[in-house]
Amino acid sequence: MAREVLAIRLKLLGPEHPWLAYSLDDIAWAAGARGNLEEAERERESLAMRQKLLGSEHPDVAKSLYLVGDRMRQKRESERSLFFLERGPFDTTQGGWTRTIRICLKRCAVWFALEGEGKMAEAEQMQS
Repeated sequence: MAREVLAIRLKLLGPEHPWLAYSLDDIAWAAGARGNLEEAERERESLAMRQKLLGSEHPDVAKSLYLVGDRMRQKRESERSLFFLERGPFDTTQGGWTRTIRICLKRCAVWFALEGEGKMAEAEQMQS
């Protein structure tokens, strides 16, 4: 279904429209839910599109940075995950995604600290 929506949006809106990023997120989310983490990295396409079309300070770019960073965390790629999670345009005056990302960043920092100390059982509990 998400691929069909992407095709329709692409046809109606063209390749340079921010709404295409939402479809890419949906495809990536579904792939991740199926355990296909490689295909799930389509979130990177979404991030690149949002940065180009909306600018690096837009809240939707923060959402994309979070999604890519969290995907890296799922793949146990700590350094790459933090690279994306630490670069979001986090404005504390905004709600929604910005608050969610700040919470996730703190949670990921604790998760990585536990992982680094060899406390994987505790780190795994944080994922649920």
